Amino acid sequence: MGKQLKIVSQNYLQRFSRNSLDKLKHFQDEIIIHKIDIFSVSPLEKKIQRKKWSEEIIKMKRYLYVMLYLLLIMGCSTVPKVVPHPWNKTLSDEEIIQGSTIAIETTILSTPLIGSQELLEEEIAQKAKSLLERRGFYISNSNYQYKMKVLFSVEKQLETITTSMVQNSHYSGSGMTVKSGYGITLANLISETVQVSKSEVSTNQYDTYTYSFACEIYTASGKLIWKNDAIQKAYKFNVLDYITPMLQIAFSSLPKDENIYPRVPKIKETQVKNFLSVKVYQTYLRCPALPNLICFEDYWLDDYEYKPHKFKQNYSKNPQAFMAYIDLLQTAEFAIPGSKIKKWDNPLDMNNWRTVYLIGKYYLGNDQNPVNIVVKLKGTPSFYVVSKCNIVTDEEYNSYYQKYNLWVNKLTVFFDFFEKG
Repeated sequence: MGKQLKIVSQNYLQRFSRNSLDKLKHFQDEIIIHKIDIFSVSPLEKKIQRKKWSEEIIKMKRYLYVMLYLLLIMGCSTVPKVVPHPWNKTLSDEEIIQGSTIAIETTILSTPLIGSQELLEEEIAQKAKSLLERRGFYISNSNYQYKMKVLFSVEKQLETITTSMVQNSHYSGSGMTVKSGYGITLANLISETVQVSKSEVSTNQYDTYTYSFACEIYTASGKLIWKNDAIQKAYKFNVLDYITPMLQIAFSSLPKDENIYPRVPKIKETQVKNFLSVKVYQTYLRCPALPNLICFEDYWLDDYEYKPHKFKQNYSKNPQAFMAYIDLLQTAEFAIPGSKIKKWDNPLDMNNWRTVYLIGKYYLGNDQNPVNIVVKLKGTPSFYVVSKCNIVTDEEYNSYYQKYNLWVNKLTVFFDFFEKG
């Protein structure tokens, strides 16, 4: 009575991907159970069977190599999906003098909300005041040299959006209509480059919101000398989430005193966990210097639903400074690429933007000395994730500041299009 050798081998590679791989289908390979009577088969049959096993093993190895390769890709940073940057345009009739006194008047023309908007207008005025004071201006409603009018409206629409995917196609719009800092101009250029990949057409209806913004500066005699217009479309209604980046983009064309550091609240040690849970978890931010969404938590795509990993709080050794991290993310005018410096000659090379750094100095709470803030962003297919955010030493900050200056100089050369007259 012959013995039977039962060989069972089964290998499933489960579907795994992020947004850039969301069309990748799971591989599946099943090796059927083979029952072989090792005493009854002929030598030729044994040889044929061994060859078949060898082919099956080679096939399994290939699938394994593909899986390891894809896991390696997903473990590395990538360039996030670009989202629309606010369209904006600045016109100026004369230079605004730094250190001048400005009076601020805010008017909300329309929103989906009903009732008085005085409190919201005051909140916008306070944000404008804070951002202008950082640039070295004084804010007062008396004895002023300039008067600034901030006009804001939000309109709600129901839009039918048809998405068409075409293999490896892209086009670029013109991005040089904005007079602003070079870092923000670069973000506009990248935002206007649309890239899509194969191969579906889908139609959906969404509530969309159009944020229209105008900022005007008048002389004390009433002459209009400076104006910024901006429009931002979004799928979310939250005025305060959008007003800070839009104001910062507008003010980026005004002179700035680099030696003025903002002061932000310092979080209580006992309240850090609560603050992170309420203000940081599942929150998306917009940075003027980047045409991408930013969040403090990473997500995986699982059955087409975003499900967060366990909330990580170990990316910051100084959680009491989280208000500084958030403020820097919403106001930074330059983002330092994490790529090698020799690649910086072409700022539009997307490979420069897999990892980026933001730096700034802040006063925390009532502290008398400013602290050095460095935020590291790691790219995922959908957005940037805050990888690290910490207070650093002067020596470490200076090393980043040297790169910051080098990057600003690179952009200055890149945008220096015309010969001097």
